[in-house]
Amino acid sequence: MPFIHIVLVKVKPAIADDSARMAELEAKFRTLATYEGPKQLLVEHAWGPPVYADRARGYNYALYSKFESEQTFIEYRDCPGHKEFVKEHMAPNVDEVLAYDVHM
Repeated sequence: MPFIHIVLVKVKPAIADDSARMAELEAKFRTLATYEGPKQLLVEHAWGPPVYADRARGYNYALYSKFESEQTFIEYRDCPGHKEFVKEHMAPNVDEVLAYDVHM
């Protein structure tokens, strides 16, 4: 059964309020599928800002990822490439993260 992993993030205000820095961060976010591990395990993924920011409760970016199964997601979650991506691009640029996982 496909497994969906959704992550909402609150990008740090100093970055979110600076269009050049935000564009740079968005470009970094799109590199996730180039890391060893994620590129083999992701069925599909997409990043994007909310369509209706007034309803997003301060979350200003989202990741959608689809995996073949929950086990595949666990492999992704624990792989060095994912951990490196989080350390390099998420942790230094994001104040808050909300993850939501579901079987579809």
